[in-house]
Amino acid sequence: MLRKLLKRFRRGQRGIAAVEFALIAPLFAVLGVCTADIGFAAAARMDMDQSMRSAAQLSLSANIRDVAQLKKAVEQAYSGKSPAPTVTAASTCECPGSSSSVSCYQACDSAGNAPSIFVDL
Repeated sequence: MLRKLLKRFRRGQRGIAAVEFALIAPLFAVLGVCTADIGFAAAARMDMDQSMRSAAQLSLSANIRDVAQLKKAVEQAYSGKSPAPTVTAASTCECPGSSSSVSCYQACDSAGNAPSIFVDL
């Protein structure tokens, strides 16, 4: 009797698709969640990059060098999105051909060449 039951069980094909689906479905669920998470992270990164780009463009077009204004520009460009950014800003000035920081308000040489201003956001 047991042999008959085992033979019938071995030959039976009903339910194979359901068993295969039950084995593969968790893998697809994990892959789907991971893909969505990576997509959300990429979108947030693109939003932040766009905000930084808009502040850099503002700095170049309006000749703004005040780090507080640039910081505010980044925060305004990124407003309404979550999580809120933590923006830090700092500026340094360097003379051409030199890698040391100098005062932003003094000339680099006797010809009166102004130092280059670098803003880090």
